[in-house]
Amino acid sequence: MKNPPPTSFSSLPDDILLNCFSRISRSHYRSLSLLSKNFHSLIFSPHLYTLRSQRGNIEPCLYLCKSSPAYDSWYTLDQTLINTSGWLGDESSLSPIPPSSSTTPKSPTTVAVCFEIYQLGGTINKRPSSAVRVLDCRTHAPDMTVARKFAAAAFIEGKIFVTGGTKEPMNWVEVFDLKTQTWTPLPSPNNAKANLYGGKLYVRSENTRS
Repeated sequence: MKNPPPTSFSSLPDDILLNCFSRISRSHYRSLSLLSKNFHSLIFSPHLYTLRSQRGNIEPCLYLCKSSPAYDSWYTLDQTLINTSGWLGDESSLSPIPPSSSTTPKSPTTVAVCFEIYQLGGTINKRPSSAVRVLDCRTHAPDMTVARKFAAAAFIEGKIFVTGGTKEPMNWVEVFDLKTQTWTPLPSPNNAKANLYGGKLYVRSENTRS
C-alpha cells in the first residue's frame, strides 16, 4: 500500500498560512510573496500584521525618505540585501512606496505611531504647509503595469479599474484585484475613450459602444 503524497505547504488553509507567516522574520516576506498570488495576497494583508502584533512578534523595519529638488520619495529597506559590512549594496535593496498624493509636501516632520508614520507640515511650492499625511506601514499596493497621467479610475465589484492616461494600446485598461494585490491588463479597443460612472465602465470606440 502506497503512502499518500505529502500535503503541499501552499495547499494549507489561509488561516494556517497566516499563522505560519506571523511566526517568521519579515525578511523572508519578499521571497515568499513571489511564490504565488495567494502568498502575495496574504503577505500584504493587514491581518498578518495584526497577528504579529498579537503575538508580540514585531520587528523594526527601516523606512527611508530620499529627497530631490522636486519631491521626496519613500522606501522600505530589504534587510536581506544588505552586504556583510552593513552597507546597502545598491538601490535594489530599497523597495519604493507609491506616493499617496501628487502634492505631498517636501521635508515634513515625521513621527511613527504603531503601524503608521505621520508626515506633518513641510513645504509645497516652497511655501509652508499645514498638511498631514499618514503612511500605513502594514501594506503597500504594487505599481501599475504602465505609467499613466489624467487616467480615470473606479471601484467596481471589488476591483479597481483604471483606463486611459497612456499611449500603450495593450495596457489601456488594467484592473487591480484587492484580494490578490495584482494588476491585470484587459483587451483594449482601438482609438477608444472611456468614462466611469455609477459603478459601470463606459467605453466608446470607432466601431463599437458598450
